[in-house]
This record gives sequence, structure tokens and C-alpha cells, in this order.
Amino acid sequence: MFKELKNEKKAQVSVEFMSIIGAVLFVFIVIIIIVFQQRVEVDEQKELLLVEDLAKSIQKEVLIAAAVNNGYSRQFSIPASVDRYNFTLINSDKELVITTGNYDISKKIPKIYGNFTKGLNTIQKVDNIIKVN
Repeated sequence: MFKELKNEKKAQVSVEFMSIIGAVLFVFIVIIIIVFQQRVEVDEQKELLLVEDLAKSIQKEVLIAAAVNNGYSRQFSIPASVDRYNFTLINSDKELVITTGNYDISKKIPKIYGNFTKGLNTIQKVDNIIKVN
């Protein structure tokens, strides 16, 4: 009879141990999922901030050209990618749009002639007209 009780206690300890291991693994997996989701959110926020900053800097270049006198000329560079995020750059009459895989950033700009390109750009004001490249 005592042997049977010892075996039952051993079996109960084994079951409890496996239950604890299972619970610890479950909590560990939940924590990993939460950390991964947070990482993705931070990465997306970083992409938005970097592309927004690029759009603002290009908008600033155009606004400066619009505000100064004729004869203004300046060269500036637009990177091929921002950090590791690729983007496309489109400008229409009065709008600059930067598109990434996740975002479309739009900025109002004065009317310009020409297109921005990745790499070196020249912006100038001649006869009250803003020309790019």
C-alpha cells in the first residue's frame, strides 16, 4: 500500500512539473509575440518619421526658392533610400508625394517646373519661376 502511494506521488509530481513547464512555455511564447509586434510598430513609426522628414526638407527647399529673389540657385541631394526604406518621388504642379510600401506622404509646394530625382538636384528661380533640374 505504501509503495502505491509513493508511485502516485511521483506521478503527481511529474504531472505538476509538466504543467509548470507548459505554463512557462506559454508565457514565454506570449512575451515573444508581444515583443515582435512592438518591434514591427516601432519599425513602421521609424519609416514614417524618416520619410516625413525627407518630404519636409524637400518642401523647405522649394519654399526657400519661392521666397528669395530671381537668380537663386542651389544644389541639394535626395538619397536613393531613407535608411533601408525605398521610396518613389512624384511632384505635380503644387504637390510633392513620397510613397513607400506603407505610406504616402504629401506636401503642398509652390508651382515648380521639372522633377525631383534621387541624387543631386538643382533648384533655381529665374523670372519668378522655380525650376528643378
